[in-house]
Amino acid sequence: MARIVQIVVWLAVGAVLAIGLVLYWHHQTERAIVIQPLPINATIVVDVRGGVATPGVVELPAASRVSDAVAASGGLTSDADVGQLNLAARLADGQKLVIPTGVPATTVVAAPAPATGQPAVQIPATSAPKSLVNLNTASADELKALPGIGEVLAGRIVAYREANGPFRSVDQLGEIKGISPKLLESLRPMVTIGG
Repeated sequence: MARIVQIVVWLAVGAVLAIGLVLYWHHQTERAIVIQPLPINATIVVDVRGGVATPGVVELPAASRVSDAVAASGGLTSDADVGQLNLAARLADGQKLVIPTGVPATTVVAAPAPATGQPAVQIPATSAPKSLVNLNTASADELKALPGIGEVLAGRIVAYREANGPFRSVDQLGEIKGISPKLLESLRPMVTIGG
């Protein structure tokens, strides 16, 4: 009986040593996994449109803000409405930044001088209202002039029109992928289906 106990003990010790050797060998042959950080782009590219002196694509440092994009595009135009912008907002690579315009350009027109010899009164004349974009006849380039509509959405609008016939309602824009209810509401005063 003692002999059997000795054999069992030796087998147990041998098994423990064998498992230990296997684990040690496995640990020695494993390759270390090295996690490399993703490369950080030193620059970003932003498409700046709307109320800037030189609309187009600008290349900026990676941590740039809206004010940097405006400066790189030659500054604001006289009809730019910066009240709707956060000039301190960070930009992302590939972003389209549309500087809203909406402050109507005004010119001063002199009213005819009264017969009493008093000086003429200066009356500001508002600019003529901008024409509406007709969803049924506008080209993709004309559609891209609308705020929030880039090349992809303009193409989708034209493709929708070609596949489904002329728009019967401005509300149909909401059926196009990428046009959110908020974007639809912002476009509503700028577009028409003709008449």
